[in-house]
Amino acid sequence: RIAPNFASHKNTLIGGMGFIVGPEMVMDLGYSSVNSMQLLQALRPYFGPGTYDLIRKNCNTFSDCALWYLLGARLEKKYARLESIAQAAEVFGLVQHLACYSPNPNCVNFQKDDLIDHLSKMTAHYPIVQLAY
Repeated sequence: RIAPNFASHKNTLIGGMGFIVGPEMVMDLGYSSVNSMQLLQALRPYFGPGTYDLIRKNCNTFSDCALWYLLGARLEKKYARLESIAQAAEVFGLVQHLACYSPNPNCVNFQKDDLIDHLSKMTAHYPIVQLAY
């Protein structure tokens, strides 16, 4: 479990079970046949040191990719509303002026949907044991 003081972040717990932790809830999302080493091996190349970006590649991005790899499910869009708004505002350069945001050059070309497609090819042979929706 994740301690309540970390409630501002969504986290995927590894070890056969996927969880999302929010301010006041823990949701059981199901079970996976994928083990923690397989998950880390698949995601480590994309989420290395120095690649975090407040808008493009954050904890929600990691959680979404991990959930897809573990369960074939996506993070609910409501958890990424702020990023969506910021990405739309970034097109016009508004985010940099309002929030002193500077894009991380190490992830300017990162596309979450491309990674999800890649993970889909990697996990096609993994059976999903149970989704708890």
